[in-house]
Amino acid sequence: MSRFLRPACAFGAMVLASCGTTKPVQVWRDATYEPTPPAHRIFVFENTSDTEDPVARGNSLALETAIARALSSKGLQVATSTAVFPSGPANDERVGAFARAHDVDLVLVLQGHIDDFSPVDPAPYTYFTGDVKVYTAQLYPDRPIWIGRVGTFTPYALNSYGPGSGTPVLQPESVLESIAEPVAARILRSLIKHQILVL
Repeated sequence: MSRFLRPACAFGAMVLASCGTTKPVQVWRDATYEPTPPAHRIFVFENTSDTEDPVARGNSLALETAIARALSSKGLQVATSTAVFPSGPANDERVGAFARAHDVDLVLVLQGHIDDFSPVDPAPYTYFTGDVKVYTAQLYPDRPIWIGRVGTFTPYALNSYGPGSGTPVLQPESVLESIAEPVAARILRSLIKHQILVL
């Protein structure tokens, strides 16, 4: 059974956080990289630093799922580390072996961090920052072909501050709508803009 998410025949518009802001920044691109032939098979790996934390694993799942959906909506085949390795954390060795064994063209690695802030005024908000690196399967994990950075905030807290706090909060599953989908959409646009992906 294929581990790749097939291109979507019809995929609804991405749900963007209307009150948030998401900005990607290109840090570096390998000038020698030529997307010929164009990449078709992508592996997505959210490299969380705390693989034992169920909240961190849930955030990884939300981010990888959103990126996979964004890519598949453009006709690409996508596999994610949380789908390929559901029972345990991925690492460079396992990801590299899978990518080379399944003819993956590009490996997209996102290292993200989520912080909640709860000032008295304005309302609580969550800030996400992430470093994105893209590799060819042959060069993974030694030399990326593109490095970018993305940051976004949403005017809600994702973690509970305790009963009776009166703080309006979102549940962890809301990460997908409030942060992951805007991040995924901007990463996709950046990869197309800088000709890592040619669609």
